Amino acid sequence: NFVLDFIYLVNIFICILIFLVSLTFFFGLSTVLYWKKLFYLLNLVAATILSPPDVSSQLISFIFLTFSFESFFFYKLYNLNIALLIKKIQI
Repeated sequence: NFVLDFIYLVNIFICILIFLVSLTFFFGLSTVLYWKKLFYLLNLVAATILSPPDVSSQLISFIFLTFSFESFFFYKLYNLNIALLIKKIQI
């Protein structure tokens, strides 16, 4: 039972991350960053719904989702900054 629950949670988290990536490509990075607080709320709701009712697992799920959210946008902004520096050097 534990293995099935774990696989289910991992699949849901991966679906949430894929949804985040697709939103970024569809709406653009600046729009998604503008609605950052809404995504924190969605992460909190997803962690509450997907995890067991104890607070510690909900916090761990929320921290994982928030860390994934922030690291994804850090990576995207870092790549954008590198691309701008390369473009500036070529000019």
